[in-house]
Amino acid sequence: MDLEAFTHAKGPTWRQLERLTKKRKLSATESEVMLDVYLQTGIHLSNLRSNAPDPTLVMALSSLLARARRKMALSQSSSWHAFAGFWLYSLPAALYRLRWWWGIVAIVNVLFIAGFATWLHMYPENESLLGSQRVIEHLVEHDFEDYYHQAAAADFSFQVWTNNAFLALQCIAFGIAGFPIFKLLFSNSLNVGLSGGVMWNHGGGLKFLGLILPHGLLELTAVFVAAGAGLALAWSWIYPTQKTRLAALGNMGRTVVGVGTGLIVILGISGLIEGFVTPSPLPSWSRVAIGVLAEGAFLLYALGLGKAAYYSGHDGDIDQRYRMDETVTVY
Repeated sequence: MDLEAFTHAKGPTWRQLERLTKKRKLSATESEVMLDVYLQTGIHLSNLRSNAPDPTLVMALSSLLARARRKMALSQSSSWHAFAGFWLYSLPAALYRLRWWWGIVAIVNVLFIAGFATWLHMYPENESLLGSQRVIEHLVEHDFEDYYHQAAAADFSFQVWTNNAFLALQCIAFGIAGFPIFKLLFSNSLNVGLSGGVMWNHGGGLKFLGLILPHGLLELTAVFVAAGAGLALAWSWIYPTQKTRLAALGNMGRTVVGVGTGLIVILGISGLIEGFVTPSPLPSWSRVAIGVLAEGAFLLYALGLGKAAYYSGHDGDIDQRYRMDETVTVY
Protein backbone atom coordinates (compact mmCIF):
# COMPACT_ATOMS: atom_id res chain seq x y z
CA MET A 1 0.00 0.00 0.00
CA ASP A 2 1.22 3.51 -0.87
CA LEU A 3 0.82 5.05 2.57
CA GLU A 4 1.22 8.64 1.38
CA ALA A 5 -1.40 8.25 -1.36
CA PHE A 6 -3.75 6.48 1.06
CA THR A 7 -3.39 9.26 3.63
CA HIS A 8 -3.97 11.92 0.97
CA ALA A 9 -7.13 10.18 -0.29
CA LYS A 10 -8.68 9.38 3.10
CA GLY A 11 -7.42 12.38 5.06
CA PRO A 12 -10.52 14.56 4.40
CA THR A 13 -12.72 11.91 6.03
CA TRP A 14 -10.50 11.79 9.12
CA ARG A 15 -10.41 15.57 9.39
CA GLN A 16 -14.19 15.74 9.07
CA LEU A 17 -14.56 13.23 11.90
CA GLU A 18 -12.08 15.27 13.96
CA ARG A 19 -14.10 18.46 13.44
CA LEU A 20 -17.38 16.79 14.38
CA THR A 21 -15.80 15.25 17.47
CA LYS A 22 -14.69 18.69 18.69
CA LYS A 23 -18.12 20.29 18.21
CA ARG A 24 -19.98 20.95 21.45
CA LYS A 25 -23.40 19.99 20.08
CA LEU A 26 -24.40 18.10 16.95
CA SER A 27 -27.57 18.45 14.92
CA ALA A 28 -29.47 15.37 13.77
CA THR A 29 -27.87 15.64 10.32
CA GLU A 30 -24.40 16.06 11.78
CA SER A 31 -24.94 13.01 14.00
CA GLU A 32 -25.76 10.90 10.95
CA VAL A 33 -22.71 12.25 9.10
CA MET A 34 -20.54 11.55 12.11
CA LEU A 35 -21.69 7.92 12.26
CA ASP A 36 -20.99 7.54 8.53
CA VAL A 37 -17.45 8.97 8.67
CA TYR A 38 -16.80 7.06 11.90
CA LEU A 39 -17.56 3.76 10.18
CA GLN A 40 -15.48 4.78 7.14
CA THR A 41 -12.54 5.65 9.37
CA GLY A 42 -12.85 2.29 11.10
CA ILE A 43 -12.58 0.55 7.74
CA HIS A 44 -9.56 2.69 6.86
CA LEU A 45 -7.88 1.68 10.11
CA SER A 46 -8.61 -1.97 9.38
CA ASN A 47 -6.94 -1.63 5.97
CA LEU A 48 -3.94 0.07 7.53
CA ARG A 49 -3.46 -2.65 10.13
CA SER A 50 -3.71 -5.34 7.48
CA ASN A 51 -1.57 -3.81 4.73
CA ALA A 52 0.62 -1.01 6.12
CA PRO A 53 0.72 -1.10 9.91
CA ASP A 54 2.34 2.27 10.47
CA PRO A 55 2.39 2.59 14.31
CA THR A 56 2.02 6.37 14.42
CA LEU A 57 -0.93 6.55 12.04
CA VAL A 58 -2.62 3.50 13.56
CA MET A 59 -2.37 5.05 17.03
CA ALA A 60 -3.68 8.40 15.79
CA LEU A 61 -6.71 6.88 14.08
CA SER A 62 -7.42 4.59 17.03
CA SER A 63 -7.42 7.60 19.34
CA LEU A 64 -9.67 9.53 16.97
CA LEU A 65 -12.16 6.67 16.83
CA ALA A 66 -12.16 6.35 20.62
CA ARG A 67 -12.90 10.08 21.04
CA ALA A 68 -15.63 9.93 18.43
CA ARG A 69 -17.21 6.90 20.10
CA ARG A 70 -17.26 8.70 23.48
CA LYS A 71 -18.76 11.76 21.82
CA MET A 72 -21.57 9.75 20.27
CA ALA A 73 -22.21 7.86 23.49
CA LEU A 74 -22.38 11.02 25.59
CA SER A 75 -24.66 12.86 23.17
CA GLN A 76 -26.98 9.87 23.06
CA SER A 77 -27.08 9.01 26.75
CA SER A 78 -27.71 12.57 27.85
CA SER A 79 -31.09 12.79 26.17
CA TRP A 80 -34.49 11.40 27.06
CA HIS A 81 -34.67 10.10 23.52
CA ALA A 82 -32.69 7.01 24.47
CA PHE A 83 -34.91 6.33 27.49
CA ALA A 84 -38.11 6.67 25.50
CA GLY A 85 -36.62 4.68 22.63
CA PHE A 86 -35.94 1.74 24.92
CA TRP A 87 -39.54 1.49 26.13
CA LEU A 88 -41.23 2.40 22.87
CA TYR A 89 -39.03 0.55 20.39
CA SER A 90 -36.15 -1.52 21.73
CA LEU A 91 -37.89 -3.53 24.47
CA PRO A 92 -41.17 -4.25 22.65
CA ALA A 93 -39.21 -5.17 19.50
CA ALA A 94 -37.10 -7.59 21.54
CA LEU A 95 -40.20 -9.15 23.12
CA TYR A 96 -41.78 -9.56 19.70
CA ARG A 97 -38.58 -10.94 18.21
CA LEU A 98 -38.42 -13.59 20.97
CA ARG A 99 -42.17 -14.28 20.98
CA TRP A 100 -41.86 -17.86 19.78
CA TRP A 101 -39.33 -18.67 22.47
CA TRP A 102 -41.34 -17.41 25.41
CA GLY A 103 -44.67 -18.38 23.82
CA ILE A 104 -43.64 -22.03 23.53
CA VAL A 105 -42.16 -21.96 27.05
CA ALA A 106 -45.47 -20.58 28.35
CA ILE A 107 -47.57 -23.24 26.60
CA VAL A 108 -45.36 -26.12 27.76
CA ASN A 109 -45.29 -24.89 31.36
CA VAL A 110 -49.04 -24.28 31.54
CA LEU A 111 -49.52 -27.86 30.32
CA PHE A 112 -47.11 -29.08 33.01
CA ILE A 113 -48.98 -27.13 35.70
CA ALA A 114 -52.31 -28.52 34.52
CA GLY A 115 -50.78 -32.00 34.29
CA PHE A 116 -49.44 -31.96 37.85
CA ALA A 117 -52.77 -30.68 39.20
CA THR A 118 -54.74 -33.29 37.23
CA TRP A 119 -52.43 -36.09 38.35
CA LEU A 120 -52.90 -35.17 42.00
CA HIS A 121 -56.67 -34.90 41.49
CA MET A 122 -56.85 -38.33 39.86
CA TYR A 123 -54.62 -39.94 42.48
CA PRO A 124 -55.37 -38.06 45.72
CA GLU A 125 -53.59 -40.69 47.78
CA ASN A 126 -50.34 -39.12 46.55
CA GLU A 127 -51.05 -36.10 48.74
CA SER A 128 -49.28 -38.04 51.47
CA LEU A 129 -46.03 -37.31 49.64
CA LEU A 130 -46.55 -33.62 50.40
CA GLY A 131 -47.34 -33.98 54.11
CA SER A 132 -49.77 -35.37 56.65
CA GLN A 133 -53.52 -34.95 56.31
CA ARG A 134 -53.44 -32.28 58.99
CA VAL A 135 -50.78 -30.33 57.10
CA ILE A 136 -52.81 -30.58 53.89
CA GLU A 137 -56.00 -29.39 55.59
CA HIS A 138 -54.17 -26.48 57.20
CA LEU A 139 -52.75 -25.51 53.82
CA VAL A 140 -56.20 -25.45 52.23
CA GLU A 141 -58.00 -23.71 55.08
CA HIS A 142 -55.37 -21.24 56.20
CA ASP A 143 -51.81 -21.30 54.86
CA PHE A 144 -52.44 -20.70 51.16
CA GLU A 145 -54.57 -17.60 51.78
CA ASP A 146 -52.61 -16.40 54.81
CA TYR A 147 -49.44 -16.29 52.69
CA TYR A 148 -50.77 -13.11 51.03
CA HIS A 149 -51.42 -11.46 54.42
CA GLN A 150 -48.08 -12.24 56.06
CA ALA A 151 -46.80 -8.66 55.89
CA ALA A 152 -47.85 -5.11 55.12
CA ALA A 153 -48.81 -4.69 51.47
CA ALA A 154 -45.82 -2.50 50.59
CA ASP A 155 -43.33 -4.81 52.30
CA PHE A 156 -44.91 -7.91 50.79
CA SER A 157 -44.88 -6.35 47.32
CA PHE A 158 -41.18 -5.59 47.64
CA GLN A 159 -40.46 -9.11 48.87
CA VAL A 160 -42.23 -10.90 46.03
CA TRP A 161 -40.79 -8.45 43.51
CA THR A 162 -37.22 -9.18 44.56
CA ASN A 163 -37.85 -12.94 44.68
CA ASN A 164 -39.43 -13.04 41.23
CA ALA A 165 -36.87 -10.66 39.72
CA PHE A 166 -34.11 -12.92 41.05
CA LEU A 167 -35.79 -15.97 39.50
CA ALA A 168 -36.18 -14.20 36.15
CA LEU A 169 -32.59 -12.97 36.15
CA GLN A 170 -31.42 -16.49 36.99
CA CYS A 171 -33.18 -17.73 33.86
CA ILE A 172 -31.36 -15.10 31.82
CA ALA A 173 -28.00 -15.60 33.52
CA PHE A 174 -28.16 -19.37 33.04
CA GLY A 175 -29.17 -18.87 29.42
CA ILE A 176 -25.58 -19.23 28.26
CA ALA A 177 -25.72 -22.88 29.39
CA GLY A 178 -29.39 -23.56 28.66
CA PHE A 179 -29.99 -26.65 30.80
CA PRO A 180 -30.33 -24.99 34.25
CA ILE A 181 -33.36 -23.11 32.93
CA PHE A 182 -35.31 -26.36 32.58
CA LYS A 183 -34.70 -27.17 36.25
CA LEU A 184 -35.97 -23.75 37.35
CA LEU A 185 -39.06 -24.02 35.16
CA PHE A 186 -39.83 -27.57 36.29
CA SER A 187 -39.58 -26.61 39.96
CA ASN A 188 -41.83 -23.59 39.45
CA SER A 189 -44.46 -25.55 37.50
CA LEU A 190 -44.38 -28.39 40.04
CA ASN A 191 -45.04 -26.04 42.96
CA VAL A 192 -47.94 -24.26 41.26
CA GLY A 193 -49.46 -27.46 39.87
CA LEU A 194 -49.34 -29.43 43.13
CA SER A 195 -50.70 -26.50 45.11
CA GLY A 196 -53.59 -26.21 42.66
CA GLY A 197 -54.19 -29.95 42.81
CA VAL A 198 -54.37 -29.98 46.62
CA MET A 199 -56.75 -27.01 46.67
CA TRP A 200 -58.90 -28.62 43.98
CA ASN A 201 -59.14 -31.92 45.89
CA HIS A 202 -60.41 -30.19 49.02
CA GLY A 203 -62.95 -27.85 47.46
CA GLY A 204 -60.67 -24.84 47.28
CA GLY A 205 -60.25 -24.69 43.52
CA LEU A 206 -62.08 -21.38 43.12
CA LYS A 207 -60.19 -19.89 46.05
CA PHE A 208 -56.93 -20.99 44.42
CA LEU A 209 -57.83 -19.34 41.11
CA GLY A 210 -59.07 -16.21 42.86
CA LEU A 211 -55.77 -15.82 44.66
CA ILE A 212 -53.32 -16.92 41.98
CA LEU A 213 -54.74 -15.31 38.84
CA PRO A 214 -54.72 -11.59 39.81
CA HIS A 215 -50.94 -11.44 39.97
CA GLY A 216 -49.98 -14.86 38.60
CA LEU A 217 -50.90 -14.21 34.98
CA LEU A 218 -48.40 -11.36 34.60
CA GLU A 219 -45.87 -12.86 37.01
CA LEU A 220 -45.70 -16.25 35.29
CA THR A 221 -45.63 -14.61 31.87
CA ALA A 222 -42.60 -12.55 32.94
CA VAL A 223 -40.85 -15.71 34.15
CA PHE A 224 -41.67 -17.46 30.87
CA VAL A 225 -40.29 -14.48 28.92
CA ALA A 226 -37.07 -14.62 30.96
CA ALA A 227 -36.75 -18.36 30.36
CA GLY A 228 -37.45 -17.97 26.64
CA ALA A 229 -34.87 -15.19 26.40
CA GLY A 230 -32.32 -17.37 28.20
CA LEU A 231 -32.93 -20.28 25.84
CA ALA A 232 -32.64 -17.96 22.84
CA LEU A 233 -29.28 -16.82 24.20
CA ALA A 234 -28.09 -20.43 24.44
CA TRP A 235 -29.29 -21.17 20.91
CA SER A 236 -27.52 -18.09 19.52
CA TRP A 237 -24.10 -19.64 20.13
CA ILE A 238 -25.15 -23.23 19.47
CA TYR A 239 -26.58 -22.40 16.04
CA PRO A 240 -25.58 -18.87 15.00
CA THR A 241 -27.27 -17.45 11.93
CA GLN A 242 -24.88 -14.49 11.60
CA LYS A 243 -21.38 -14.55 10.17
CA THR A 244 -19.64 -15.40 13.44
CA ARG A 245 -20.63 -17.04 16.70
CA LEU A 246 -19.31 -13.97 18.56
CA ALA A 247 -21.52 -11.60 16.59
CA ALA A 248 -24.60 -13.80 17.12
CA LEU A 249 -23.93 -14.14 20.84
CA GLY A 250 -23.24 -10.42 21.18
CA ASN A 251 -26.44 -9.44 19.41
CA MET A 252 -28.62 -11.82 21.44
CA GLY A 253 -26.77 -11.08 24.67
CA ARG A 254 -27.43 -7.35 24.41
CA THR A 255 -31.06 -8.02 23.47
CA VAL A 256 -31.55 -10.36 26.43
CA VAL A 257 -30.00 -7.86 28.86
CA GLY A 258 -32.52 -5.29 27.64
CA VAL A 259 -35.35 -7.77 28.15
CA GLY A 260 -34.10 -8.49 31.67
CA THR A 261 -34.12 -4.77 32.45
CA GLY A 262 -37.69 -4.46 31.24
CA LEU A 263 -38.80 -7.54 33.20
CA ILE A 264 -37.61 -5.97 36.46
CA VAL A 265 -40.21 -3.23 35.97
CA ILE A 266 -42.90 -5.66 34.77
CA LEU A 267 -42.33 -7.90 37.80
CA GLY A 268 -42.55 -4.79 39.96
CA ILE A 269 -46.06 -4.25 38.60
CA SER A 270 -47.05 -7.86 39.30
CA GLY A 271 -45.57 -7.46 42.80
CA LEU A 272 -47.79 -4.44 43.44
CA ILE A 273 -50.82 -6.42 42.30
CA GLU A 274 -49.84 -9.34 44.56
CA GLY A 275 -49.31 -7.04 47.53
CA PHE A 276 -52.31 -4.75 47.17
CA VAL A 277 -54.90 -6.51 44.99
CA THR A 278 -54.61 -10.26 45.66
CA PRO A 279 -55.17 -10.01 49.46
CA SER A 280 -57.70 -7.19 49.17
CA PRO A 281 -61.37 -7.61 50.17
CA LEU A 282 -62.47 -7.06 46.57
CA PRO A 283 -64.65 -9.79 45.07
CA SER A 284 -62.71 -12.55 43.34
CA TRP A 285 -64.09 -11.64 39.91
CA SER A 286 -62.83 -8.06 40.19
CA ARG A 287 -59.39 -9.15 41.40
CA VAL A 288 -59.12 -11.64 38.55
CA ALA A 289 -60.30 -8.95 36.11
CA ILE A 290 -57.42 -6.70 37.22
CA GLY A 291 -55.00 -9.56 36.55
CA VAL A 292 -56.50 -10.18 33.12
CA LEU A 293 -56.24 -6.47 32.26
CA ALA A 294 -52.59 -6.39 33.32
CA GLU A 295 -51.83 -9.49 31.26
CA GLY A 296 -53.71 -8.10 28.27
CA ALA A 297 -51.79 -4.82 28.50
CA PHE A 298 -48.49 -6.71 28.48
CA LEU A 299 -49.47 -8.85 25.49
CA LEU A 300 -50.64 -5.75 23.61
CA TYR A 301 -47.34 -4.07 24.41
CA ALA A 302 -45.21 -7.08 23.43
CA LEU A 303 -47.12 -8.27 20.37
CA GLY A 304 -48.86 -5.11 19.19
CA LEU A 305 -46.38 -2.32 19.79
CA GLY A 306 -43.59 -4.89 19.49
CA LYS A 307 -44.66 -5.91 16.01
CA ALA A 308 -44.75 -2.29 14.85
CA ALA A 309 -41.32 -1.60 16.35
CA TYR A 310 -39.83 -4.80 14.94
CA TYR A 311 -41.01 -4.19 11.40
CA SER A 312 -39.81 -0.59 11.55
CA GLY A 313 -36.26 -1.93 11.82
CA HIS A 314 -35.68 -2.43 15.55
CA ASP A 315 -34.59 -5.80 16.94
CA GLY A 316 -33.90 -5.08 20.61
CA ASP A 317 -30.16 -4.62 20.13
CA ILE A 318 -28.39 -1.35 20.92
CA ASP A 319 -27.52 1.17 18.23
CA GLN A 320 -24.91 -0.09 15.79
CA ARG A 321 -22.38 2.57 16.79
CA TYR A 322 -22.12 1.04 20.28
CA ARG A 323 -21.79 -2.61 19.23
CA MET A 324 -18.21 -3.16 20.29
CA ASP A 325 -17.94 -6.73 18.97
CA GLU A 326 -18.88 -5.45 15.51
CA THR A 327 -17.18 -2.04 15.70
CA VAL A 328 -13.84 -3.37 16.83
CA THR A 329 -13.63 -5.89 14.02
CA VAL A 330 -13.54 -3.15 11.37
CA TYR A 331 -10.26 -1.79 12.66
